Amino acid sequence: MLDEPQQRTQMWLDLLSMVDPERLLDDSVPPPECYSSILGVLKHDLRTLIDPMDAPLTTQAEDDPNSPYATFLSETGSEPGVLSLEVLDQPFGLLEKWISWLECLPQAFEGHHPQCMVEWHTKFWRSLMTQVGQGGAHSYQAWWFVESFSTLMLGWMAEMQGFLMSEDEQREADEREQQKKDRDAELASTRHGQKRKRTDEEDEHESRQRMSKKPNLSIKPTPVLKPTPQTNLSTQVTGSKEREEPTLPDL
Repeated sequence: MLDEPQQRTQMWLDLLSMVDPERLLDDSVPPPECYSSILGVLKHDLRTLIDPMDAPLTTQAEDDPNSPYATFLSETGSEPGVLSLEVLDQPFGLLEKWISWLECLPQAFEGHHPQCMVEWHTKFWRSLMTQVGQGGAHSYQAWWFVESFSTLMLGWMAEMQGFLMSEDEQREADEREQQKKDRDAELASTRHGQKRKRTDEEDEHESRQRMSKKPNLSIKPTPVLKPTPQTNLSTQVTGSKEREEPTLPDL
């Protein structure tokens, strides 16, 4: 796909007519100390990597005053891109040029952790693909191919080589990250153990409270009525009858 000069030229024309470099910078958020180097990447490296044909249509698009990207290219004062002259002089194919560009990209992020460069690269491509997609670019498929290839390749490079820092600096940075992870894991484990112990104590306390408030369900003896003595009742009845009988007078 990238071997076709017409396809590469269409990619460049779509970039000039649909992509705003200011939006690329705002969306990708490069570090302040890397800003000028990223300007050089946008102004010099992309055209070298796309390699469009030197046709009248290309010249006309680069001189278009209504194109934000063409206006950006005409401005002066930015640093050169990260591609070295040695790389530019080599008869590389298009994919080899993109690989060489990825290998040189750490120069723009000197002193930064590799993840910083990877995040910029991801946001840069996300913004570019969004803009060419919204513009209905005819070369969208070719741009998508380059974006997928460069993203996967950069991720592999960062993982396997650990570039951007010297070996000692990279080792120290990795050790600091590992120590931080170990402290976080230990702290999380300690907090979890304390919470578990506190929960057990609370459960035991609640269990004791429930036992103390539990109603007494033991069976009480049924009360028995005491019988009234018969003698007393008999005496009381007899005496009552004797009092009620009248006494007859003597004749």
